[in-house]
Parts: sequence; C-alpha cells; structure tokens
Amino acid sequence: SDLGGTSKFLSGTIGASLGVRAAMSHALDTRRMVLGGSFALAIGIITLSPVLYVLVSSFNVAPEGAAFEFGLQAWTEIFTNAKTWSAIVYSFVLAVRVPIAVCLGFVIAWLLVRAQIPGHRWIELAFWFAFLLPGFPMMMGWILLLDENFGLLNAALIKLPFISGPVFSIYSAPGIVWVHLVLTTLPIMVILLTPVMRQMDAALEEAADMAGASVGMTLRRITLPLLLPAMATAFLLSLIRSLEAFEVERVLGAPANINVYSTRIFEYVSLEPPQFAQAMALSSLFLAVLLVLAIVYQVYLERSGARPTLAGRGVRLQARQASWWTYAASGVLFTYLALSLLLPLAVLVIGSFNKLFGFFFLDDAWTVAHWAAVLGDARFVRAGIASG
Repeated sequence: SDLGGTSKFLSGTIGASLGVRAAMSHALDTRRMVLGGSFALAIGIITLSPVLYVLVSSFNVAPEGAAFEFGLQAWTEIFTNAKTWSAIVYSFVLAVRVPIAVCLGFVIAWLLVRAQIPGHRWIELAFWFAFLLPGFPMMMGWILLLDENFGLLNAALIKLPFISGPVFSIYSAPGIVWVHLVLTTLPIMVILLTPVMRQMDAALEEAADMAGASVGMTLRRITLPLLLPAMATAFLLSLIRSLEAFEVERVLGAPANINVYSTRIFEYVSLEPPQFAQAMALSSLFLAVLLVLAIVYQVYLERSGARPTLAGRGVRLQARQASWWTYAASGVLFTYLALSLLLPLAVLVIGSFNKLFGFFFLDDAWTVAHWAAVLGDARFVRAGIASG
C-alpha cells in the first residue's frame, strides 16, 4: 500500500513537473513568436513603406501639393521615351564590368592564395588600399590622364609620328567601365574571394596535383566548382551595386550624352517643374528588376543544394615552388597596380598645384593657392567634421 501510494505520488509529481515544463515551453515559444513577429513587422514597415510610397507616387499625376490623382502618364512616358530606354540599356551595358571583375578576381585570388606568388601579401594589401580610396578624387586623376584635350597619356601619345589624334577618351562607355573596374569592382572581388579561397579545403587540389592533373584541369574541375556559390554571391552584390552607380556615370557620361537609370532619375527631379511621377516610375521599374535578381539567386541556391566550400584545412603546408610564371604573374599584378592606383593618385596630387586644372606645361603653371583656399575655408573644416 505504501509502495503504491509512493508510486502514485511520484507519478503525480513527475506529471505535474512535466506539465509545468510543457507550459513554460509553450509560453516561451509564444513569447518568441510574438517577438519574432514584432521584429519582422518592424523591419517590414521600415523597408516596405518607402517602396510602397515610391510605387504609389508613380501613379500620381496631380500637380505638386495637390490631392492624389491616379493616372498612367508617368509609366507611359518612361516606356515611350527614347532617352529613358537608352539609359536603361546603358545601365546593363556598363554592368559588363561585373563578369569581367568576377573572372579576374578569381584568377587573382588563386594567385594570391594557392600559388602564393612573390609579393602576394603586398598585392593583397594594395587591393584593400584601392578599395578604401575615395572614388571621386581618383576619377579626377583618371580625367587628368585620359581627357581628350589635356590628358597626359593622350598628350604623350599624340607626339608619336603615327598618331594624329587622342587615343583614349575617358568620357565614353569604355572609360566609365575602366574607372569602375579599377577603383571598386575588381578590388571588391579580390577582397571577397581571397578569404573564401583561403578557407577552402586544399586537400582535393593537392590530390589532383599528386594524380598528375594540370593546373588548368584542377581549376576547372575542383577549385572553380567549390568556389562557385561565393562567386555567385559576389556577382549578384556587384551587379546590384553597378546598377545603383551614379557619380562616375554623371561626371563621365554627361559629355558623351550617356545616361544610366540613376542619372536619368536625377534629370527627372532636376527639371523645372520636377517630374516626380516619372522618377518614381523608373525607380519602381528597377526595384522590380532587383527583386527578380534576388529571386533568381534564391532559386539558384535551392537548386544547387549544399556545396562543400569551406573546411578546416584551407592553408597549404607548403607554397608552390616559385617558377618563371609566378614571377611573371607577380610582375603583371605589380605593374597593373602601379598604373591603375599609383599613377592616377600621383597625377591627382600634382594636378592640385596647377594654376589651371589639367594644364601641366604652361609657363608658371604651379601654385599653392588652391591648398591655401581649401585649408583656410571654414566650410571644409565643417565638412570634414560632418564626414567623420
């Protein structure tokens, strides 16, 4: 009887304990759901409210300050305006720099991590330095080098007997692609892909080397497939950044009458009176394009499945033996960095002492008045404080 009572007591106690634990677990799950739902709602309001405002405003044909009036005039205008279509086409044409940067970034990351070419640490640091430099001043350096009228490279080449005019034009689609490529797109690719490749398991590549596979075969069948998800992510992010670019296209594209969607939106809101509905319609169109890109990327990830890209043995115990091609690759990269990074930076600094911007060979061409004016301007100090 005592054992039976004890058993019933223990069973009741355990049951009550389990019931309390289940109730606490249910309450905790409910709390998590409420907090998670609240957080998702807050993020949704913050992110979707501007998008919905832009979309709704694209159908507003009422004058500024008047009540909302529905209409399709703005959408009709952007789909029938040849200048707007040209801007849309140029946005995607200039994005060609992204696949170029992906391919070059993959090769450079492999040279830095797997081949460990001579000076690889300095080369990687230089790409970080290129990424951290402000883009607008460096673009001014390229203008001093490649302007059709006073660019130093054009001025030097035109002195050759077989050249009769400027060779390069910075105010062109190739000029815009080049400036983006050397200042942001390629450095970003190298910065993103180098640490990923460093974390990849090198055992498969070493096994391929021991089996007699060539470097090219190892890259095609092992390294590239393992790195493909990271490359796809870098490609998508760079493509979105490319479609959003503004300042380089605005400065270098205006003389050649080249517009992209961001500069076309700027033109719409800069008109007198501003055409806000057309600007909102064009913005909505590109938001839809970015949404499609995101969906395609998610479908690709789901269909590709999990890929073994990372492992714990990413670093080789021994670097590849240096040979003529590793020294040649190192020389090519150092030369590229000198021409794409140091040359425009040096020309920019020297050009800041010109009395007349870009004219280096005038009599009495040098002055420090520009530096004195900038450093003595209180607005410059306030701008520096605000930027910091």
